[in-house]
Amino acid sequence: RASSFVHQRSIPGASLSIYLIRTVYVPSVHTHVMRFFWAGLLINYAFAIIISPSSESSQISVINLSKSYPVTILDKLFSSVPKREFAINSVNLELRNELVLLVGSSASGKSTLMKLILGEETGTGDIFINGARYDCSSMESRMIMKPIMVDRKLLYDDSKTVRGWIKHLLGQEFKFSTSAIDGSETLIDERKISVALISDLCDLLAIDQEILDRIPSKLSPSDQYLLTLLISCAKNMISHIVAKTKTSEQPCVQYTYSCPILLLDELFDFEHSSIAQRVGSGLKKLVAKGGIVIVATHKPHQLESLANRKITLAGGKILTNVQI
Repeated sequence: RASSFVHQRSIPGASLSIYLIRTVYVPSVHTHVMRFFWAGLLINYAFAIIISPSSESSQISVINLSKSYPVTILDKLFSSVPKREFAINSVNLELRNELVLLVGSSASGKSTLMKLILGEETGTGDIFINGARYDCSSMESRMIMKPIMVDRKLLYDDSKTVRGWIKHLLGQEFKFSTSAIDGSETLIDERKISVALISDLCDLLAIDQEILDRIPSKLSPSDQYLLTLLISCAKNMISHIVAKTKTSEQPCVQYTYSCPILLLDELFDFEHSSIAQRVGSGLKKLVAKGGIVIVATHKPHQLESLANRKITLAGGKILTNVQI
């Protein structure tokens, strides 16, 4: 049976895996083992693509993180807002499998902290993403799996359906390495992997797949936000897929990618609470599967019932860090 070829191993920092597996026939496979199946010929064999969760969750570790700006006497004397040297001052965080609310007044350091985690600002200290350290003092540092920043809703015209837009955008981003099977170059159908990834993200974000066949103007506001998150996640994840070949006795190519880390900067602050709650239920499901979502907001009440943690920043420092 096809399931006899599946031997998943623990992969640090990965919470979803795609397997390309040789099989002779598949009479039946339990749904929790194989959720998606396609049959096809590949190097004279039949193959199946499987997406399944792994045991590892996404992680962020921030150790003694600081970001400073030079402040002159003129800045202190004539600035309309109080100037301080440290935008972020000695911040320490450990996040795993959580939906986190990041709150604080304007200029408290919320956006700066998220940009440091994203790698768009330089600072001092250590940041570990899924166990891998990157040098936050240099913009040249590259993360293995970069977090995803979303600060606005993406809008698309009606020249394509939602499904058409997703396929078009993923086709532009599709980059991955392949290894050889049985001495021949692996021929991978990008469409099948894209379809598998889209289906799994729809499930993770609690998106009704019926909306994929609509045109963008027919989507509700909450569905437009969910589409933005789906496309942002898929583009980020698909460009980091890594191929690994199993032993010659079991010719299987394994494609892995980490569960998304989402940074949402005031994304719902100007929307009705019902929209935030609808999108939040999808984010909560993503977190339950191993993701991390950090929401910087001035309206924490919108998602407080769904959050695991609430962090308050003041003057670039963590004032409170409370599990909800």
